[in-house]
Amino acid sequence: MNQMCNLSDYVEELGIQKGLEQGKERLLRLQIEKKLAKGLSLPEIADALEEKEKTIRKIIGAIKHTTE
Repeated sequence: MNQMCNLSDYVEELGIQKGLEQGKERLLRLQIEKKLAKGLSLPEIADALEEKEKTIRKIIGAIKHTTE
């Protein structure tokens, strides 16, 4: 019974972590969209958001893909 409770706690923790990660990515995407609308370049956005250019480029690619 104790193992089942531990497994349940573990699964719940994984769900919480996944939700937090998705929330962070959604917030980052919204911030990137706003900065793109202001005409900022990829390096400027990466610097302003303190993220790697590679990460910003990936999200910009996803944004362009969903808007086409």
